[in-house]
Amino acid sequence: GTGLSVEELRRTGGAKKGFRRWTLKALADYFASDRLRELAESDIFWDTVVSIEPDGEEETFDLEVPGAHNFLADGLFVHNSHTVAYAVVAWQTAFLKANHPLEFMTALLSSEIGHGPIGNEDKESKLITYDEEAQRMGLTLVPPDVQRSGKMFEAEGKNGTSKILYALLAIKNVGEGAVESILEARKKGPFASMDDLCRRVDLRQTNRKVLESLIKAGAMDSLVPGKPAVKARAVLLNAVESTLDRLSRVKEDLARGQVFLFGGEEGGEAPAALPDARALSEHDLLNGEREVLGFYLSGHPLTRYREELVVVSTHRIGEIPPGTDGNVRLAGIISGVRRLVTREKKEAYARAELEDLTGSINVLVFPKAFAAGLNKFLEPNKMVVVSGRLSSRGDAETATLELIADDIQPLEQALGKWARSLIIALSTVGIEEGPLRELQRVLAKYPGECPVLLKLQTPAHGTAVLATENKVAISAGLFEELEKTLGEKTWRIESAS
Repeated sequence: GTGLSVEELRRTGGAKKGFRRWTLKALADYFASDRLRELAESDIFWDTVVSIEPDGEEETFDLEVPGAHNFLADGLFVHNSHTVAYAVVAWQTAFLKANHPLEFMTALLSSEIGHGPIGNEDKESKLITYDEEAQRMGLTLVPPDVQRSGKMFEAEGKNGTSKILYALLAIKNVGEGAVESILEARKKGPFASMDDLCRRVDLRQTNRKVLESLIKAGAMDSLVPGKPAVKARAVLLNAVESTLDRLSRVKEDLARGQVFLFGGEEGGEAPAALPDARALSEHDLLNGEREVLGFYLSGHPLTRYREELVVVSTHRIGEIPPGTDGNVRLAGIISGVRRLVTREKKEAYARAELEDLTGSINVLVFPKAFAAGLNKFLEPNKMVVVSGRLSSRGDAETATLELIADDIQPLEQALGKWARSLIIALSTVGIEEGPLRELQRVLAKYPGECPVLLKLQTPAHGTAVLATENKVAISAGLFEELEKTLGEKTWRIESAS
């Protein structure tokens, strides 16, 4: 909806006449009305108050009801005990958060399990908010693990560290029955492998969807020791279906009374080795975490694009100075999209959330821009650059910024537009012909319009910058190959803005 209460809309009648500025803005957004937005942002009707003069007296109510422990505040009937109770609870929670932050945040996270489902773009999950608050307070969130995690979040304060072990029940698609099955099976000892886990749990509760969610959350990484997460999760995901099919046949044979050659029980059969699989990309690994946890736990997909984001944007989202208005250009990843229709003309428009490494901002795409083609760039997890006009939403105390989009471009396309040059750093000390030849091959592989400069560090003459004849097309593939050839942090982009 509009985010407005019925009372706010009723204020057009009676003693209260007209709408507040922020109410008009909210209605303009909801109805995608340029006319209402013009009224809300017009300077004519919103002059600053210079002075206030008395205009008479009027009775108001602020009195206690004797013996009833209540009072009337301008017509609103309030219980004193109700107010006091809220004050006590507020003081208690503030005390616990300040003096016992680990235990308080652990309990707070557990209290939110089952509320505000992960992955629902239309609802804000408090679980995600509390996760972020815990990390802001310096508490470490330990990824879920089928070998250690319990049903709820658990506090771990050892050797001066404050850690919160992630709850299995907080993982999307993992229900209470599946968690209880895992915990019961774990009483007999740690799981040796995914095969061992699947043999010991109730597969009616811990089904394929549950196992895949556990793997994406990182809760089964420990079952493939010695391998990085991108490899471990790829191997596990690849083996889920075959493992479940094979063990289902084993259980069916046992039910029919068939006896195995060794041991006569299902435990007597040696577990099958996990087939190899191509490692997941970092992008796929992080998207899997966000899918089942609601946020990125191992890292952030934008971390490796830090340099590129600075080049194509005028501001970092979390560092926009208060009172900033006018046109800006912001870069980041789309973390949520809502496609809507105006009530009056049934025109399509959209709201999206743009996130960078410093914060997030709401992006509003009006029907005209939506129809012009911006809609095709509004996809979750897509890295884009949004140009538009900043607008303040809400009253002075609770105002939040939003971006009215005029243009949206994929990150790589924007880099081609806003990059003045690609600067590659080299040292002449110990430089060999092989890497130089490979560098030339990489640059020739990505022809484009961006000039390439070499920044040479020499022992005798210091630093020298040389122009080359190469011009490249800026892309993630180019950066990956440069880092493989020369190492990390050997290149940077000079911005044209």
